[in-house]
Amino acid sequence: MFASKQRYPAIVIDALDECGDSSQIAQCRVLIDTITQWSTLHKGLKLIVTSRD
Repeated sequence: MFASKQRYPAIVIDALDECGDSSQIAQCRVLIDTITQWSTLHKGLKLIVTSRD
């Protein structure tokens, strides 16, 4: 009667542009590298990153 739907996780990273000083910029670069690696993990993984820049 009801079709079962497979649900996939969503990861939201908001305000990536809020990296300010040089130590935060280095941390943001590490985060971006990690996000890039996540994108290859699973086709169903939803990844949303926001930034004003």
